[in-house]
Amino acid sequence: MEKLYQETKRINVKGGNYGGKLGELTYGNNAYAIILIMYTGLRIGELLALKWEDIDLENKFLYVKNNLSIIKNRNKKNDDDNNYIRVVTTTKTKKGYRAIPLAERAVEMINKFHEFNPNHALQDNVILNKEGNIINQRNLTRTLEAMLKRSCCSVEKCGLHSLRHTFGSYLILHKVDIKIVSQLLGHKDVSITYNVYVHLIEKQQIEAVDLFNKNNIDI
Repeated sequence: MEKLYQETKRINVKGGNYGGKLGELTYGNNAYAIILIMYTGLRIGELLALKWEDIDLENKFLYVKNNLSIIKNRNKKNDDDNNYIRVVTTTKTKKGYRAIPLAERAVEMINKFHEFNPNHALQDNVILNKEGNIINQRNLTRTLEAMLKRSCCSVEKCGLHSLRHTFGSYLILHKVDIKIVSQLLGHKDVSITYNVYVHLIEKQQIEAVDLFNKNNIDI
């Protein structure tokens, strides 16, 4: 998490230019979106559907209400029409609608998008590329792969959804109650959370019982 966060600050320099102008940030808004997933546990569709009205920076909360999906355009009539279209719907389940407290680094990433689009309306999308359009998911994936490689992360390759698991894993490893983790991730049922993170929970159980081996107990 730390290496990816620091990688957002990479600047294009002579001999280390990755396609942008010298002196400019290498990844820009793509990197900010990636870090925001990692510190909120959002699904990619939830991230891309975010509007400014869903964010309360004063109280540091983010409200998940919608999901953006890419579906096949069944109304395509000619070659100029797009094969796929974006559709915004409500969250997949009732539990998907949730409030997420914002960590400082999540607030920092949101402020980056505010600086990029300071005159936004409440109904405007938050996660935009440098052209002012909703960021493409494939471009985010390519950016993540590049960031992992250049930052020398121990994880050399992963998808965007793995960043959501990073968020959940971090909380589990720091002994946050699994019900709270389930609520933050928007799982339909806590059993889903348990099944996803059972290997970490078993590790905690082993460490808990190991306390008997480390302490002298008087009975």
